[in-house]
Amino acid sequence: MERAQRDNQTIGSVIAPVELLSDSQNWPEVPYDYLFINQSQDKPEKTAVVFGEDVLTYRELELQSRQWAYWLLSEGIKTGDKVLVCMERALELPAVLLGILRAGACYVPADPAFPSDRIAVIIEDSDSAAVISDRESEALLPPSNPSVRFVVEDKPAQLEARSLPEWRPDDLAYLIFTSGSTGRPKGVPITRAAMMNFLLAMADKPGIAAEDRVLALTTISFDISVLELFLPLIAGATVYVVSKRDSLDPQSLSRVIDENRLTLMQATPATWRLLYDYGWRPQRHQKLLCGGEAFPLSLANGLVACAGEVWNMYGPTEATVWSSCHQVSEADLSTGRIPLGKPLPNIEYVVCDSNGNRVPKNDAGELWIGGVALTPGYYHRPELTEDRFVSASGFGRAERFYRTGDLVSVLGNGDLVYLDRLDNQVKIRGHRIELGEIEAVLRQVDEVQDAIVVKTNDEINEPVLVGFIRPKVAPDDESLTKMLSSVLPTYMIPTVWFRVDEFPETPNRKVDRRKLRESLPKNFLQASPEVNTVPIRNERACETLGAGFRESAYPCQSYFPLHGRTLLVCSAFKRPRGARLQMLDRTGPISRDSASI
Repeated sequence: MERAQRDNQTIGSVIAPVELLSDSQNWPEVPYDYLFINQSQDKPEKTAVVFGEDVLTYRELELQSRQWAYWLLSEGIKTGDKVLVCMERALELPAVLLGILRAGACYVPADPAFPSDRIAVIIEDSDSAAVISDRESEALLPPSNPSVRFVVEDKPAQLEARSLPEWRPDDLAYLIFTSGSTGRPKGVPITRAAMMNFLLAMADKPGIAAEDRVLALTTISFDISVLELFLPLIAGATVYVVSKRDSLDPQSLSRVIDENRLTLMQATPATWRLLYDYGWRPQRHQKLLCGGEAFPLSLANGLVACAGEVWNMYGPTEATVWSSCHQVSEADLSTGRIPLGKPLPNIEYVVCDSNGNRVPKNDAGELWIGGVALTPGYYHRPELTEDRFVSASGFGRAERFYRTGDLVSVLGNGDLVYLDRLDNQVKIRGHRIELGEIEAVLRQVDEVQDAIVVKTNDEINEPVLVGFIRPKVAPDDESLTKMLSSVLPTYMIPTVWFRVDEFPETPNRKVDRRKLRESLPKNFLQASPEVNTVPIRNERACETLGAGFRESAYPCQSYFPLHGRTLLVCSAFKRPRGARLQMLDRTGPISRDSASI
């Protein structure tokens, strides 16, 4: 598409003809590649992507993404095809994703950290026509399905030019898989119209400028990566892609932020807490976005005191990343309530009671979301779609709504405040988890009669998964965890196991999860010395990690019994910036029997 030459308007630093940007109702129709090409022609030699010491200019990124589109088309990829992407974070990543979109296809992200069985399920359930991987991730893929494969390191230097398909708003941009209560992940397809409405809304508020340097640290299997990778490139800004190793290490991550003077950063509360507890502080030139789970007031206080702007972001995957945002103010902190913010343009919020009636102000109910941002429905899962999406009139322009399962309160001024979940869905480090999926996997284990998983918080208010097992015979904890690791991502594996004879029940004879949580001992993460003791030579670490952690002749050992819960590690080893903690030798989970409850 040729670049517009006159009568332009800007949102932030996004450039497009006035008729496209002046009315937000037009935003879903705006082609992404049109805005990206505008920037590549305006600023061809400006740095678009940085990964470590390597950089791509806008001219180079446009060429690379076009070459990827040519390669996909040359191998028979058609408009609407699904292309699975399983590769480590690298300089090439934005070009790969852009190339898929420019070829008219839809990308399906699969984190290389996922077990190979889960990646195989995603490939099968997404109907992926092809897979793009790097050499390192090839071994995770099924041997033959799908047969069309692209390896990043094998991309030809020259490819025959081809006509690229027109951008169609109703086509899919991406298909992302989230935890499913049935024991199998479910696909959430997002249209290009929904993605563009989201990106242009974000360009407007919280806002982005061509001078911004944007942190990109999130796996593409988490939908908030859409903001990090795609928004800067339509605004003429620079994306700093961070390796997975650096994203998990507060020392490395803070160095990346400080040395590159990054200005726009998005992360979950867990990551902001990781940095803050390490000793990093934001600067006044920085804008921080925080979302994925509830924003703790203590963390918000610390960030607002230092940063230029701090924003609370809210939204489910089914409504395209974030559906509202709110700049956190001193007034919010003084009242102890951080609102979710007003819905983005072309999105509607309604708070309903259990009968589907709008609740009055100063009351609580379930948040329903309608508008252009909604997914068409769970991919090939009509029964799940019917359960979570409802048709309703009289609430505004939208007639189809997603029932979020989030309990919110409507304040007197109309602001919404998140209260709790209405179901068994939880968030761990920003990842959405259906506890039923973990339980369904556990019930397939021969030694397990029944299983319940609950979420609670540890001593530093970090979320923790706890597994309760009714065994047929006592399962081996290490084998149990190893089996789960072959099917589920690490963040879905319980940190602590308890064996019980029976589960408490409600009057309706349902498992009483609240009583299970309340039955946990105060210091339930502190192992007894005879259970999975992990030796660490550090007195403060022993205090924080619990009585089960004793001195050893080894200078340092792994703290992976709690599945790499980095925040507690940082609390234990809090030290001046510059000191370094090395972790080695993974061990098994902490376990208890019913006598200790």
